Amino acid sequence: MKERSYLACIKENKILLVREAKDNGFKLPGGRFEANETALECLTREIKEELNAQVNKNSLELIGNYVYTNSDYGNWKTYIFKGDLDNTLKVDGKEIVEYTWFSLGTNTPLRPHMQSHILPLLINGGFLK
Repeated sequence: MKERSYLACIKENKILLVREAKDNGFKLPGGRFEANETALECLTREIKEELNAQVNKNSLELIGNYVYTNSDYGNWKTYIFKGDLDNTLKVDGKEIVEYTWFSLGTNTPLRPHMQSHILPLLINGGFLK
């Protein structure tokens, strides 16, 4: 089973989302594990690559995980961390082309797993209202 880590960075009831060049929907920043990486190592590397930012490791809390089945790519074990970033964001322009601060009720297009798994986790956990 493949694995990935995502960061839920929430400020003033808005959550940071990114959009990849290959997709129209927004998702949490983060991505796939590389060989022998832990969930935290993956998250730290992906945030640096995608947003040129540093994760504040003291702020991190694992708030959930789940297995998501994608018809094109198979099963993924996904780890969701809540935490903060230590510096200004700058998208890489290659993989990630845009970021936004999303709040519930807005008309932002979301990736399917954001709607089916991540938003319910954040809402039911009281992290997003």
